[in-house]
Amino acid sequence: LQLTDPQRFLLYTILLALRKSGKFTLEGILEILNSIEDTSYWIRDVKYALLRKIFILFSESASKLFSTEDTSISKFLENFSRSTIINLSFLTNVKLRKLYALFLVKMITEVYIRAKPKQKMFIILDEAQNYFNKDGNEFIDRLVSEIRKYNIGLCFVTQSPSLISQNVIKNTNIKIIHTIKSDVDKRVIKDSLSLDDRLSQSLDKLDVGEAILSAPSLKIPIIVKIKKIY
Repeated sequence: LQLTDPQRFLLYTILLALRKSGKFTLEGILEILNSIEDTSYWIRDVKYALLRKIFILFSESASKLFSTEDTSISKFLENFSRSTIINLSFLTNVKLRKLYALFLVKMITEVYIRAKPKQKMFIILDEAQNYFNKDGNEFIDRLVSEIRKYNIGLCFVTQSPSLISQNVIKNTNIKIIHTIKSDVDKRVIKDSLSLDDRLSQSLDKLDVGEAILSAPSLKIPIIVKIKKIY
């Protein structure tokens, strides 16, 4: 939700009150917000800014996504050994899609960490710029930096690295770079991988199946040929 500290504190206060009343609805939140006196313009601004940010959670689409009656996600989380694709393209609201993607990543990783299964988990996020943009996100930045110790791999796939948070790019250990045409994207890759002139000039000239590979086991990035296996 990208809340400010005052908004986060206000939401925490509201959730405590809702927990006591058991009335987690938009009406319940509005009731509590209205009960908080506008003793200053600052408090009024915080109240209505928070309401604008959380209002999307009470839309018709969001009510279906976050419904406690649907157990499909719970069933999915019971089995970590199978491959599963979660398609969020049906969500036309970009903000809701981003919020739900973050929610899924958080829920999946938390359940996995508690379950402590023998299998390792690998999460691939396609079109990552739609969810983890360059403005950054405190949750995902912290997750990327800490997740490896829990046997969870996190892979970001994007055609626009310049639109991804720099903290995310910095904290990804292995980078596989295919052809990049945009000057802005090439500059981001060159800076993040410390590419020499030869490799940076090859970014827009890589053939199909060729990529620049950067990994902790390599002293410097190298060009590799990826074989087709199917």
